[in-house]
Amino acid sequence: MTGNALLAMSLFLQVSPFGSAGDWNGLSHGMDTAKEARVSVLQRGALNLSELDGREIVVLIQPPDVLPVVELEQFMQDGGTLLLFAEGQSATGLLSRYGISWASPPLSHDAYFRNSPTFPIFSRTKEPSLFFNMNGNASQLLGNRPAGLELEKGARGVHILVPYAGPEEIAFVVEVTVGLGRLLVVADASVMINEMQGRHGNKQFLANVLRRHCLKEPCAAVWTPPGAPVQGQYTPRPQVPGTWSSLVEDVLERARQAMMDPKLIITLGFVLLLGMLLGAGEIIRREKAAARRVNQAEEFITDWREKERNANG
Repeated sequence: MTGNALLAMSLFLQVSPFGSAGDWNGLSHGMDTAKEARVSVLQRGALNLSELDGREIVVLIQPPDVLPVVELEQFMQDGGTLLLFAEGQSATGLLSRYGISWASPPLSHDAYFRNSPTFPIFSRTKEPSLFFNMNGNASQLLGNRPAGLELEKGARGVHILVPYAGPEEIAFVVEVTVGLGRLLVVADASVMINEMQGRHGNKQFLANVLRRHCLKEPCAAVWTPPGAPVQGQYTPRPQVPGTWSSLVEDVLERARQAMMDPKLIITLGFVLLLGMLLGAGEIIRREKAAARRVNQAEEFITDWREKERNANG
């Protein structure tokens, strides 16, 4: 069987929950990539929302179409990160909440592996952290029959990180800001399988995605296999007086009161100013975390290259 034929096969044929190193469509190589990037993998056969506290990175691969959207949104609002690797009518309810839908084929693009439209190659964008240590030649982000993501006009907080090259503004990767958290969507579940993780570009891309969202050390990610159910009830983090979320609620309540008592407008102004200062502090915190992630990514590459040299004798 040719390499192209292997790549073209479906992600879901005879796949075990996580697979082994010998399964071309397993997930073990992707989890190895995470560990090499200093991201601990917490394997779960199902995502239990009651076990989350709003600080985790959660990896969902081709989840069911129907998801507990409100609960997942609350998880992200509290600061959680949801990394969604999916395609073809998966998680449509969650995506539609943010003005995202699956684009109808065919999808226009300009670069393909061995000139096959089945395997588009995606290049660097304005988000360099996703393409760290990828030179665009021997190390490329390669899709395997990927889908496309279409954004509604006026969708707020949604950013195209990796686009298709066609004129329709279809995305391969998008990111959504949800409260204090993030939703990152990659429109190709098979980026994660062993066969695709055997390519340096896809391996590096996955490492970059994970490290980009590590806001604390040690970093860990909850990892679920394709089709894993999402269950349980998420408990929102309690609002501590003085935190950003509690200030927002306080501002809204005082605004309603100010409609009846103009004297409270001055108090409202002070609360808004304090909220802006806390928001600036959150931005500074994320910038420092981003700088740490770059340094950690460089260390990961150095270690990876050393292992490659040792393996090759």
